[in-house]
Amino acid sequence: MVLHHGTKQNTVRALLDTGCSVPLINQKTAAKLQIPLRKRENKRVIENFEAKTVGDAGSHYTDLMTLQHHHHYSCKSFKVSPMEAKIDLLHLKYLEYVAKWKEGCVRMTERAQRV
Repeated sequence: MVLHHGTKQNTVRALLDTGCSVPLINQKTAAKLQIPLRKRENKRVIENFEAKTVGDAGSHYTDLMTLQHHHHYSCKSFKVSPMEAKIDLLHLKYLEYVAKWKEGCVRMTERAQRV
């Protein structure tokens, strides 16, 4: 997928997680791509899949950025989080986007195309 931020665009690895409740960006990726971060006055609690608080997450977020998959675009602000997995983004809330598998590729449904 391609992440557009400011005048830059970078190819990123995104985990399309239908159980994800907030879009997250790996803090190492944000630093590497020199994405400006904003600090929250009050840290938000971010929990992992085991409902355990992720200690270093929730204090920073990005401005709106565009995530592109072929001709499909999604404009989001990402919360910054440390991630052990070798992914750049954790994205796609189940109720907001719907994806289906076809011939080994992710195809966005009609609802996602309108975003």
